[in-house]
Amino acid sequence: MSNGIIIIVVGVLMLIGLFLNVQFHKKIKADHPDLWRELGSPTVFRNSSRKSRSAIYRYIMGKKYRDTNDPELIRLCDGIRYLYYTLYILFGVLIIAIFLKR
Repeated sequence: MSNGIIIIVVGVLMLIGLFLNVQFHKKIKADHPDLWRELGSPTVFRNSSRKSRSAIYRYIMGKKYRDTNDPELIRLCDGIRYLYYTLYILFGVLIIAIFLKR
């Protein structure tokens, strides 16, 4: 797989990730306001602090969302987790491919 294709795939996945994150923010703010405040009242673009982004990352990667028993939130967060893992793998493949071409 060429580097260009990997970059395009990563770009598309990042756009999908942005969409999923927007849905996540809307969902927790509307349906789980206590959780939204606990995570630092995060927004997607405005006033997004490193602390709240880090709290969201730990929340999703730690699978704490499963405690909500909200099937829609669980499905959404599972998708975000799988997307993160896919991006990590593709980024690793891209780095390896770049070094192997040298």
